Amino acid sequence: MKFTLLVATDFSQNTPHVLKKAVQIADSIGASMHVLHVVENSFFTLKNKAYITMRCLEKIHEAIPLFDDQKFHCLEGELKLTIATVAQEIQADIIVIEENQNKYIVEKIFIGSDMQNIIKKVNKPVLVFKNNNFSNYQSILIPTDLSKDSALFIQNVAHFFPKARLSLLHIWRVPVEFRLSLYGLDREDIAEFKKRCLADSKAELEAFVQSNHLPKERISTLLREDLDFETLKEISPELVAIHTTGAISLFAFNILRESMADVLIHKIE
Repeated sequence: MKFTLLVATDFSQNTPHVLKKAVQIADSIGASMHVLHVVENSFFTLKNKAYITMRCLEKIHEAIPLFDDQKFHCLEGELKLTIATVAQEIQADIIVIEENQNKYIVEKIFIGSDMQNIIKKVNKPVLVFKNNNFSNYQSILIPTDLSKDSALFIQNVAHFFPKARLSLLHIWRVPVEFRLSLYGLDREDIAEFKKRCLADSKAELEAFVQSNHLPKERISTLLREDLDFETLKEISPELVAIHTTGAISLFAFNILRESMADVLIHKIE
């Protein structure tokens, strides 16, 4: 099965890096690649649609000399709706966008994209480039809440990146931890209770891997009491893959904002 990537770009100064990186990823997973530019203000397209298309294609060919012009889409409209429409029309499997938080505020308002709105609207996995590092994503960190949605998401990530090592990260909790001393448990009792909770969480995570159709030979598991950004630095994945349902929704967009690694994020209905 051949995948289709849709790269949505505003042709900022960093666009050549984005296009070259997207091509590398497309080649590594055997995907075809389309490029979309959305003109969000009709003033520019009244007389200049052909000129805008020509200039965009010139920029694309500077980065990708052999790009197929038929796979370029220059359209007028609202950004998130246009991306969603084109993604549906070409049956895109992954949408690629660049993080824009370092752009000038005028660019963000006038030309730039709102990543969260795009992610919520398109109903497709969105790959957000957080840096210019070229990577085939050999190591992928996937936070999981052990839900059916999470299992399906992990299967899709494994399908997209068949050679990658997948690290499943599960956040375990101590139930009613703040009440343990109130319930009469002393320090040793609390330590024993936490140990039992950790063992139960480990067993649940292992059962989750075993009971779902996951590529067990490519999976390692991690347990943490919390997912902070020091943990992300410690693990240092090439890609963080995360869905926005269940318990994961609580910190999905925080990870998107703070991660130094690229992020694949999918809002599952």
